[in-house]
Amino acid sequence: MITKRTKARDISKVDQFQEYAWSIIRLVTEQRTKVFLVLGIILAAGVIAGGLSYYNSTYEASADTVYATAMVSETDIHKASDEREVNTKAIDRYTALINKYPRSEAATVALYHLGNLYFKTNDIDKSIQSYEEFLSKNHKNELLKQMTLYSLGYCYEVKGDFEKSLETFTSFDSQIAQGAFKSLSYLNIARVNERLGKTAKAREYYSKALENMADPGMAAVAKYKLSTLIEKG
Repeated sequence: MITKRTKARDISKVDQFQEYAWSIIRLVTEQRTKVFLVLGIILAAGVIAGGLSYYNSTYEASADTVYATAMVSETDIHKASDEREVNTKAIDRYTALINKYPRSEAATVALYHLGNLYFKTNDIDKSIQSYEEFLSKNHKNELLKQMTLYSLGYCYEVKGDFEKSLETFTSFDSQIAQGAFKSLSYLNIARVNERLGKTAKAREYYSKALENMADPGMAAVAKYKLSTLIEKG
């Protein structure tokens, strides 16, 4: 934890390798944002259908209503001219939900959303705190827990805590089967190993990523990085 508030791009003097590494993070983050959008729509549909409630109670129903309102404000971002204002409003609503209905299922899921929103507003420490609190609740949704680990890995990488980032990405990788996420997982593990100077491991995982990557852009990144590391020996 370097500072209370860390900006992902707040670096001034970087060498060529660092600049390229950050470009990879930005590229992967774009893929991550698409995942968040799809997952958010799935979660919103679940709330509207009452799927978040463990119990048929006024407490849970009221919490679900507040959650749905917060989700609407978060997804309104494509209509707004000020993205930060939309994110702040969504953060306030999720926080109000957690404070008012702390024992509700919706409040637990709101922690995941807060982690995403704090990441987007570059408040990395709060993002980590929200994700870790969500994981501590041991939510029943395995996909949501996996995506939280995935996101935590990025947070620690942005913070410069590469050992913790590698640990988190490795934990994520152990919980998923083959598929699109698996190839991204390999790429993440390779990238962080490279930043730690673990060249052999980086080559191993770039190779795995290249073998499993369906996205042409990401495959090009893996191929370039692998060829660069091979040249270095």
